[in-house]
Amino acid sequence: MLTITTSFGSPNSPACIRAKVTSKTSGDWQTSIREGQRSDGGVTGADYWVFVHLGVDPSEFYIAPALWVREEVAKRHRQFLLKHGGKRPVNPESVHHKIKTEWIAQWRHRWDLLGLPDH
Repeated sequence: MLTITTSFGSPNSPACIRAKVTSKTSGDWQTSIREGQRSDGGVTGADYWVFVHLGVDPSEFYIAPALWVREEVAKRHRQFLLKHGGKRPVNPESVHHKIKTEWIAQWRHRWDLLGLPDH
């Protein structure tokens, strides 16, 4: 997994877009449950997450609002814990969280969120 946080535009410009870019070649994207516990309204200071699937040709891109990702991570982790009596079954200390393609399918090629054309 490669994670890059980048900005488009000038850092202090209202047109600046902060994006966390994370990639995979197979399986699921990986993150931390801590992303769902953040209280600053965003995920790792980003406005958007760009999930890149490099294992297909052409590559697939999913552009999701960071706030949505934060809420989705928190919701899915709560659901996971409910299924397992309130704690992780194998390693209760783990903070690992997967993000499946079907969970973010609605954000496929949503370049319009970044003000870019969809192609």
